[in-house]
Amino acid sequence: MQTLIGNIKTFFAILSFVGLTPDAIAQFEERPLSASGFVSLEVFPGPPNYKSIKNGDSREEAWILTTAKAGRFHLVILDDKKEKFETLRRCLGKMVRVKGVAWGAHTGHHRTPFLITVYTIEAVPKKGTAFND
Repeated sequence: MQTLIGNIKTFFAILSFVGLTPDAIAQFEERPLSASGFVSLEVFPGPPNYKSIKNGDSREEAWILTTAKAGRFHLVILDDKKEKFETLRRCLGKMVRVKGVAWGAHTGHHRTPFLITVYTIEAVPKKGTAFND
């Protein structure tokens, strides 16, 4: 038991040294989420400076879900399922429902404060125009 407590204290001491507090770590925890909103494909400046494509930064695209209540989420598709990308392209500018896990941004490539790793995505029928997140 003493070893476990010692390991936990060491872990938090290291995190404090690198500037991460327990509150900061909590932002990286994944949270299950179901959200509806409009999907867009947006362009952002990438490396090396993440400031201006015009001034030489690379061009990066990101799928963004804009919801009425929770704001904007950068959508991440880790499994490269062709169907998910087809749904995103077909629903560009339209309402979709996404299920996955939300987590906090922590790199320059993350384009919104929170991201969603997408498990499922589906078009919302036209009659369902209200946000349901």
